[in-house]
Parts: sequence; structure tokens; C-alpha cells
Amino acid sequence: MAKLFSGSGSPSVRIAVNVMRARLTVVGFNITVITFQLSLIPRIPGGTRLPGANVPLHLEADVALLVGLGLSIIAMVCFIASSAFDHEGTCTHWSLLAGDLFMYSGLAHSVSGFFAPLVHMMDPVTLDTPQQTTELMIVHTAIVIVGGVAWFSAAYIGPALSLLRSPFGRGI
Repeated sequence: MAKLFSGSGSPSVRIAVNVMRARLTVVGFNITVITFQLSLIPRIPGGTRLPGANVPLHLEADVALLVGLGLSIIAMVCFIASSAFDHEGTCTHWSLLAGDLFMYSGLAHSVSGFFAPLVHMMDPVTLDTPQQTTELMIVHTAIVIVGGVAWFSAAYIGPALSLLRSPFGRGI
């Protein structure tokens, strides 16, 4: 990232196109994980049966994953819109920062949709087997901690770092 000055004396931002491409790769990976998870959720026991639906609805996970999918697609549009149409293709528009925020929000929803069914499946199992309660509680706690740290990182740490390190003006 380099801050350059245009001929008018006002600063302009030029970010290498590889920065945007790396973020597009993360978003593409997130979309892949979301679609894979959406295809597996109907196999999870439980869920709500709706009239006319062939598969049970796992509301918490389904909504989180679908919102994450939408946010990831918005992030893709923002990243693509941030690059200039010239021979270099550098990112010059503040939509790169907006794409970062949408990307992190999509990742947070993806993590939530991934870990929520796992935690809900573990809850009854830890109660049904008293002889293995300690071992299962350790696994359950580890899943909750790892999922929580991943979610917190994607929801708060990533966006905060993007905003703090942004080469665009504070007004944006």
C-alpha cells in the first residue's frame, strides 16, 4: 500500500490489485464452505419440520449460513468495484474497505452456522452418558471455545484491524 499524491495536491490511495485478489480468494473459499455446510445440515438430527418441506429446517444454522452467503457476495462486488479500469488495475476506491467489512461479517456468520449445529448435537450427548461426561465436556468446551474465538476474530478483530490500517481517510 502506498499513498501517492495526484497532480491536484490531494492524496489518492493506490493499493496493489493482489490485495484485492487475496481477499476474493478468502471470500470464494467462504462461499464454498457455506454451500458445503448448507448441503450437509439436512442430515443433522433434529430441526423443525415445515409443512411441504422435504428436509428439516435448522433455523439458527440455516439463517446464519444464508446471511453469510449474501454478505460474501456483497463483499465480492465491493472488491471488484474497488479496482481502477486501467493497465495496472490498482484498487483506488473506498469500496475495498467496505468489502473487507462485508467479508469479515460473512466469515463470522459462516463460523456461527458451522459451529452452532455441532454444539447443539453435543448438548444432549453430554447429558446422556454420565460415565463419559468428563471427556465429552472437554470436547464440547473445546468446540465452544474454538468456535467463539473464531467468531470473535471474524466479527471484531478483523474489521477493527481493517479500519485502523485503512489508507483511506477517517471520514470514510
